[in-house]
Amino acid sequence: MKNILSSIIIVISTSILTFGAITYLFFSKGEITIGQSIQFQTEDGAFSFMLIPTKGRDVQMMEKAFEQFKEANPTYSNAILYRTTPINYFKIKKWANYKNRQEWQYPYLKS
Repeated sequence: MKNILSSIIIVISTSILTFGAITYLFFSKGEITIGQSIQFQTEDGAFSFMLIPTKGRDVQMMEKAFEQFKEANPTYSNAILYRTTPINYFKIKKWANYKNRQEWQYPYLKS
């Protein structure tokens, strides 16, 4: 009886710690991984941009370049910018990035 009770306590405490760790990872702000790059493009590939936050190629630079592209190419004035880098849910430590960072909120287009 004592062994069963201690086993139950160990299982419950391990479950609580695991849930706490996953919750922390999910709700933390998320850090930028050095060398991380995220690819974006229009549906037909006329405009593309590789976002590399650690090199200064951030979302603001991409949006400015996309606006300049649309001004220079009036036929693309209603174009939508898609993220072509897929989300990898197996990388648990990136969950916070996927949830909170602006670059991951763009619609996904399988390339």
